[in-house]
Amino acid sequence: MNTRHRPSQRRQKGIVLPVVLIMLLVMTISSVVIVEQISSQTRMATNTQVQQITLQAAETALRTVSNRLFTGAISSATSTYVADANGYYFYSPSSYSSSTPLPWNSTTAWSTAQSDTTACGSLSSQVISSCKYMIEMLPQITSPVLGRCNVFRITVQVAGPSNHGQVMLQTIYLLPILA
Repeated sequence: MNTRHRPSQRRQKGIVLPVVLIMLLVMTISSVVIVEQISSQTRMATNTQVQQITLQAAETALRTVSNRLFTGAISSATSTYVADANGYYFYSPSSYSSSTPLPWNSTTAWSTAQSDTTACGSLSSQVISSCKYMIEMLPQITSPVLGRCNVFRITVQVAGPSNHGQVMLQTIYLLPILA
């Protein structure tokens, strides 16, 4: 028998163990990368969902405040707005300058604005941490269709969880003056 062709037990190097260890290291790194990507995608999806709910809550609040003006639940009397307080303002061009911002552009005005989470809708109560609105009475106009109207600028500011994802929406609302 020829003994030269048989591998000797002393000459074997044990290559299997290093190969398995390298493959295990590659699989571990791949797993960590995949887990991080999934986590990142989950955070992005959650942020998008919160942003959409916050936007919908702001749109609901605009509609709610407009309806309250229409039904009289919020007064349309000039005396309510002339005081320039508690989220109700009377717009006068002489009252504002580059150094005096409009109320909806003032942090101080938002601190005293009307806070009403019910205006944002019931579905948003889990996600919304703040729902505020302010109303400015603008100069009256005469509309060809509606006749003489009070004009209101309604501004809504809604914040998501922990005051993140703030949305501010604004609309102009015409309220006909009934003679």
